[in-house]
Amino acid sequence: MISLIVLAAGQGTRMEGRIKPLFPIDGIPLLERTLGNLHRSCAEEILLVLGHRAAEVERGIHLKRFPKVRSIVNRAYRQGMGSSIRCGVRHADSRSRAFIIALGDEPGIRASVVDALAQAHLATGKGIVVPTFRGSRGHPVLFGSQYRRNLVRLRGRWGARRLITCHNADVEEIPVSSPGIISDVDTSQ
Repeated sequence: MISLIVLAAGQGTRMEGRIKPLFPIDGIPLLERTLGNLHRSCAEEILLVLGHRAAEVERGIHLKRFPKVRSIVNRAYRQGMGSSIRCGVRHADSRSRAFIIALGDEPGIRASVVDALAQAHLATGKGIVVPTFRGSRGHPVLFGSQYRRNLVRLRGRWGARRLITCHNADVEEIPVSSPGIISDVDTSQ
């Protein structure tokens, strides 16, 4: 089983008071567009981690369109991305053999990228798989189940970046043709 964890708990402080996950892109909320892309992937479960204004976000997107998605609320979201990853991993199915951490503000990520991460993990046996676009690392990132304990102990704002650095010998980079892995939506401009 592959568990896809979509992080959408942040406060979106650069969005000039708007609720970032609900920011419209061509008339569709940012988070709904991201979920629409990811829902087509091989992941058996998708855990949507909400936090800041969670009830409003949930009401503002059409979750019923995505039967694989289960939303959970990270009440400690102010502690940073690490707390959202912890929350998602703790709620993931105990049979999960890998966790793919995606960002809710990256609507350009395609299901094919998620599928490529899962395939590379199985083919190489590497515990961490990172997509690259023209040499730059991006998201989402796959962590094998051997990193479950590390992921539920994460602290701080930057999420799993240090975990990747500390286990560099277990990292597989896979080049993808999608620039969406390195671009997110941070402002309303």
